Amino acid sequence: MLGIRIPIGVWRNATPSRPPTLRFRVIAFSMAPKTSISHVIFDMDGLLLDTEKFYTEVQEIILARYNKTFDWSLKAKMMGKKAIEAARVFVEETGINDSLSAEDFLVEREEMLRKLFPTSELMPGIGF
Repeated sequence: MLGIRIPIGVWRNATPSRPPTLRFRVIAFSMAPKTSISHVIFDMDGLLLDTEKFYTEVQEIILARYNKTFDWSLKAKMMGKKAIEAARVFVEETGINDSLSAEDFLVEREEMLRKLFPTSELMPGIGF
């Protein structure tokens, strides 16, 4: 068993010649390996895994079928929006909305992303 000291308060008897004294509570814990998962972090925005490039790659592939390109100005217009709103911007700004609805674009994009995500790399500074 190991223990950690957690500050729980300060003695109020401090004087100019005697600084306040911290009070601690010792909490015991074990370093034994756990046999079950207690928490899962679900990364949706590229915080832990480098997934941003996959969105660009997939959207470039979809637009290539229509002889269109995915550029920074379109990407900037899509940023910060809910998925369906960004999808509408995507199909309308590129002029493919007669051939591909925003909903169908999302379905197709998600299928392609699902195949790419397992190959993503950790962001710099992330380690397990």
